[in-house]
Amino acid sequence: MNISTKVYIYVLFVTFSLGCLWWISSYGIGFSLLHLGTAAGLALACLLARKFPLEFKRNTVEIVDVAVLTAMFALGPVWALLVAVPSFVFRERLRTMFTSGADGMSILLAGATFGAFSSPVLDVSAPSEGLVYGAVLGGAVFYLSNAFFNALLLRFKYESGVLAKMRESLAPLVAPDIIAVLAALGTAYVTVAFGPAAALVLFLGGRGL
Repeated sequence: MNISTKVYIYVLFVTFSLGCLWWISSYGIGFSLLHLGTAAGLALACLLARKFPLEFKRNTVEIVDVAVLTAMFALGPVWALLVAVPSFVFRERLRTMFTSGADGMSILLAGATFGAFSSPVLDVSAPSEGLVYGAVLGGAVFYLSNAFFNALLLRFKYESGVLAKMRESLAPLVAPDIIAVLAALGTAYVTVAFGPAAALVLFLGGRGL
């Protein structure tokens, strides 16, 4: 791996770490037993689903993405980051740093977009149009920013075009991504309405386990 690629990974990871600290210091983090239980259930679902993507024709729907987006819609971006931790960890240190930085920044950016339209489901008394708009746009930002960070990695690693790689990454993912966003929004409501165990039951049922 060349020096520029390593520098990019370190810069991305540090930027994510600072962004996370800034978010917590600026907005805080809501805490209750329901927050904790819901996050724990989604994190467990994320861990169990990591190696079992759901097939969708020739593409796949990443259940990990559904769990993370569910946490973001139901609890907020900081809790979504905690839910995503099982998907950040790899044997290779640089891969762990890059995944944490890219996915973490995508969650923060998506969370900021979602938050511009609505509060998390757990904090609202009734659904609104803003919640739907925020979920759709937040989901789009999540996938677009993640594709950008990955394309930028390939740019440094192989000197390939960023926009071309983004198009290659996004073209086959549109349908599964839409399904993931809609599934996450629905699961967020089910999780809050029926308790943390509901998320785990839904994900295990989706895998036929």
